[in-house]
Amino acid sequence: AGQYTITATTTETDPDTPRSATATVYIVGVDHILAEYDDVSVRSETDDPGGAETIYVKPNENVVLTAFTDPENTTWPAVNPSWSGGGVSGTGSTKTFNSSTPNEYTITATCGTSVKKIIIVVFTVGLTVENSWLTLKHDRECNLSITTNPSSVLAKINTVKIEIKRDNAGAAWHSLVEGKELTPWQAKIAGKFKLRGRVVSPQNKNFYSSEKNMLVEFPTSGQISADPTVISETDAEWATTLTDCTLVPLHRRRERGFWISLNTSTNSYSCGPSSTGDFVYGRTPEVRINLGPRPGVTLSSPAPNASGAIYGVASFHTHTPTTYCLWRPTGPSPQDHITNNNYNVAGLVYDYDANPAP
Repeated sequence: AGQYTITATTTETDPDTPRSATATVYIVGVDHILAEYDDVSVRSETDDPGGAETIYVKPNENVVLTAFTDPENTTWPAVNPSWSGGGVSGTGSTKTFNSSTPNEYTITATCGTSVKKIIIVVFTVGLTVENSWLTLKHDRECNLSITTNPSSVLAKINTVKIEIKRDNAGAAWHSLVEGKELTPWQAKIAGKFKLRGRVVSPQNKNFYSSEKNMLVEFPTSGQISADPTVISETDAEWATTLTDCTLVPLHRRRERGFWISLNTSTNSYSCGPSSTGDFVYGRTPEVRINLGPRPGVTLSSPAPNASGAIYGVASFHTHTPTTYCLWRPTGPSPQDHITNNNYNVAGLVYDYDANPAP
């Protein structure tokens, strides 16, 4: 391709006859292809395209393809350039590509012997979530992985992230990991969340998976009460309660208790500090205890990708032995249920069994 000047010279010897004439001839080829998608454009000046000549798009999106002439600003010869590949066909300087099928497509523009090619990758992003319902400490692990269709895209992309946000309108997204997988992810923050995969193309265009729901709950009362640390601390508090309750002074009684906290960074429970109710005397007065405000963070305060938090997950208190009081029902009282519901925590009570073994 190029611009050429052709000169013809006559052998006529008559001095009044022009001896020569010139003409400009253009041999037109394809200089380059420009692919434009949204605010992204990719240029190809080769017939052997690679990563630099590849544009990434979503399914069912239009990519405008334009072939430019060599020499510049010349006119295409009739029925040129011709197009082929990826469902693009026919002639003309501009064509539109659109495909609903994820795949890698090579588009070719041809003018005579001049050929240029460009690659369009249509792909989707997926996020695999092994388990969408987790419990802090006891069932907190879940494998997360990003997939693409076609799968070959992941090997060609440098920036891949798994992101998380709270399931609230306007909540911000946070990065869980830079990479295609997190195996396992250990949930350390409680709440309702959304997860998604994010892939950034070489043209710095974001592509997202569909959002996945994730629920991370506090441990149950049964899980908390079965923990060795909790067992040891509650047993000790019960033993001290028995010591506090005496016949002399006259039928003295009081309850003891503490908050149970979970440190999700260390994945461990802690108990205390211990609180005591006021002593009461006699067999009929009710004993009460106030543990004070719930310790730890509020449910909404830690960032969803925080490395851990300390939560108050359960209240604990003892009921006094029945030796120095009139008959009473065993187990949590109505007020115990009200208090725990108000704090939205599990409640543990150390008391006699309502149905003792014979």
